[in-house]
Amino acid sequence: RLSSHAVQQRISDRIERYPAQLGRGSGLPDRIVYRDAAARLLAQNPNLVLGPNGQIVFPSSYWFFDQNVSDTSSIASVTQCTYEAPCGPNQFDQSNLNSIAVLFPGADLYFNGGAYTAINFGTRANTGISLAVGQTLESRTADFRQTAASDQRTEFYGGFQLSGSNVLNNVSVQQAGAITTGVVVNSGLNVIQNSVIGDDSYAYETGLELINDSLTAVSDSNVWANNSGIDITNSAFGLFSRDSIQVVEKMGNMYTNTGVSAEKGAYVYLNQLQIHVEGRARDARGIELEDNALATIQNSTIDAKNSVSSDTIAIGAYHQSNVLVQNSRLFASAQNGNAIGMYRQNDAVMNIQNSNVTAYSANKDTIGFFSLDNTTAISSVINNTWIFSDSPNGMAIGIYPYPGSTLIVSHSLIRINGGRTNSVPFYGKDDITLNNVLCFTNNYVVPC
Repeated sequence: RLSSHAVQQRISDRIERYPAQLGRGSGLPDRIVYRDAAARLLAQNPNLVLGPNGQIVFPSSYWFFDQNVSDTSSIASVTQCTYEAPCGPNQFDQSNLNSIAVLFPGADLYFNGGAYTAINFGTRANTGISLAVGQTLESRTADFRQTAASDQRTEFYGGFQLSGSNVLNNVSVQQAGAITTGVVVNSGLNVIQNSVIGDDSYAYETGLELINDSLTAVSDSNVWANNSGIDITNSAFGLFSRDSIQVVEKMGNMYTNTGVSAEKGAYVYLNQLQIHVEGRARDARGIELEDNALATIQNSTIDAKNSVSSDTIAIGAYHQSNVLVQNSRLFASAQNGNAIGMYRQNDAVMNIQNSNVTAYSANKDTIGFFSLDNTTAISSVINNTWIFSDSPNGMAIGIYPYPGSTLIVSHSLIRINGGRTNSVPFYGKDDITLNNVLCFTNNYVVPC
C-alpha cells in the first residue's frame, strides 16, 4: 500500500474540481487563494506594487537607461526604468536619482551608451550630480547584456559627487558648464574603474578630489586636467593602480601644476601609474606631499616638465610627510627653469629603492636629490638607485643635502653632466652615510 506522501500517489491523485461553480465564471479555489495571498503580501510590503497585468512587481536593484528613449516623466515607481521599459537621457537628473534612492537604496544604473547631462541645476554653482549612498553607474552594450567596450562608454557631461559605496564603472565623465572638478569624493568607500575623467580637449581644472576620511580605489582609468590631476586631503585614502594622469597647463593658471597632491594626513598608494605634468607659465610637480601626508609609489613613471621658464620637481615632500618610492622612474625637465628630481623639506622623509631619477634643464641648474631644513633624526634612504643630474649650460648637482639632512646612500650610482665647473655629485656630505656608491662627472669616474 502506498503512503499518502509517496510521489506515485500524488501524481495519480484526481484533479480537484469545483463543480458547484462551473459555468458561473468564478475563480478556482487555487486562484482565490493566490489572490488573497497577494493582497496580504501587498499589505505587508508597501514597497511592492502591481504591474499592468495584475502581477506583483518585486523591486530590482537594476535600473536601465536607454539612449534612444525620449521619455521625460518623473521617476516615481519601481515599474519604471526596467529592462522591458527603460528610462531615457531626459530622466537622468538629480531629482530622479533621489527618487530611485528612496524606491531602492543602493541601485545599479545601467546605460547603453549615448550622452547624458550630469549637472545639478538646483545648486547655485551648478555642481555635479550627487549619487546617493550605494548607487552604481555602469556602461553596457546596446542590449545591456555585457560591459561596453572602451570606445562605447556612456558619456556624462558635468561631474559627480560621491557619498559612499558608489561605483563608476566604465564611464566617461566630461567637463561641461562651470564645473571645474570632474569627480568629488565626499565620504565612504568608493570605486572608479575602467573610466575616463576629462580629455585632452576639455580638461577639468581638477580631475578627481578626495576629502573627509574617504577611501577610493581607482584602477585602469585615465584622468585629464589643466591644473591638478588628483587632490587628496583631510585624511582621505586613495588607492590607484594601472592609471594614467595627464595634466597640461592652460594659460592663465594661478597655481602650480600637479599630477597628484596629498596633504593634511592623506595617504596615497600608486602602483603602475603613468603621470605626466606639463607646466608653462607655472611650476610643474609630478607628486606633491604636505602636512603629514603619506605616499607609496611602486612600478610607476612620473614625468614633470616645463617648456617655458618655470621650475619642475618630480616628487616633493614637505612638513613631516613621508614617501616610499620603489621600482619607479622619475623625470624632471625644464627649458629655462631649474629641475629637481626629488625634493625633501621640513622634516619630510624619503625612501627610494631600485629606481631611476633624472633631472634635466637646458639652460638652468639641476639637482637629483635636494634635502633642506630637516631637524628630524629619521634618515632618508637612497638604495640601489640611479641618479642623473644633467645641465649642459648650468650647474648640475647629484645630491644636495643641507647640514642636518641625515641621509643614507647605498649601492647607487650618481652621475652628473654640468656645463659649469662647480657641478659635483655631492654638494656637501655632512650627516651622509655612503656605502658602495659610484660617482661620475661628465662621463668620468670621480671620488664621491
